[in-house]
Amino acid sequence: MNTWIHGWKRKGWKTSTGSDVLNRDVLTKIDNLRQKLKVKFVHVRGHAGIDGNEKADELARKGAQMY
Repeated sequence: MNTWIHGWKRKGWKTSTGSDVLNRDVLTKIDNLRQKLKVKFVHVRGHAGIDGNEKADELARKGAQMY
């Protein structure tokens, strides 16, 4: 998100292969908020035993099962 979004916007929301960027609507909203706040996105490897990430995964699974 920190670097890719600039290229996507420059290329008209296309990927390096020329296909449309998925979830453009969500990414546009995130980008608008990102410009108002000082935010740094950091990739966290999933299922690597990182407490906060494991808890987020647990909550996401529980939420998904509700619907």
